[in-house]
Amino acid sequence: MTLGGCDMTDSGHKLTPPTKDNAVTMASLPLIQNTLSVMAPAFGGSRNDIIMEQVCALAQGSKTQAQFDQFFASKNIALQKLAALDSGFAMLADNDLGKKQASCMAHIASSPSLSNIELTDNKEKLAQQLSYKMQVITTNAEFFSLIAEKIESTPATSIAQRKQEIIQQASALSPLYFVILAKNAPQNVHYDVVQLHNTFSLSGSDGYTLSLANNVVTLRLQNINWYGEGELLGKRYFTKVLLPSTE
Repeated sequence: MTLGGCDMTDSGHKLTPPTKDNAVTMASLPLIQNTLSVMAPAFGGSRNDIIMEQVCALAQGSKTQAQFDQFFASKNIALQKLAALDSGFAMLADNDLGKKQASCMAHIASSPSLSNIELTDNKEKLAQQLSYKMQVITTNAEFFSLIAEKIESTPATSIAQRKQEIIQQASALSPLYFVILAKNAPQNVHYDVVQLHNTFSLSGSDGYTLSLANNVVTLRLQNINWYGEGELLGKRYFTKVLLPSTE
């Protein structure tokens, strides 16, 4: 069979034969992003910011388990009965703090997008919304790089197993996520906002620039990719995965 227009011998770019175990190298950032997005809890098939406010309050220590339970009791919401509906309600009914910390972390980490930014001509209000996005993205850059470092050096495994490994790493490190998030809270930073239709750019006096276009988020620090375009903290991470075999 001849492929017209494709010269695989003289171009200098020969096809690499597949390895015996079908191992390939994959960019880590989109794999981590996708895994944490799926990891974020849903209730009846949808994200719920009001419920997650309560989960995050408990996860970060600003509410006790008793206060958490009282909130749902005051709304006549029987968590134990709802637990059978899906994993989100099961997480609410479970008194395991670690699960709530992991759920809160995944919810916040997977939240940055244009979907919940209010389009407004009030530059001060828009800057406030976007500055929180910048805080989360900056935290994601640092947190995701920790996970990327760990999976970069491990032996090749299936994509499903790699995703499970990311979930395990992210869950174990979730208390650290909140520490990093608090550290990255903006302090005495002046922001300049540029808004053009559905494209936003936020530049901070601390050297960070956040861009959101077509629901794609990019954060740069002193003109270096800090988060986005496959890079974290100015570095491109990869991990090895095994593709299915025909044998």
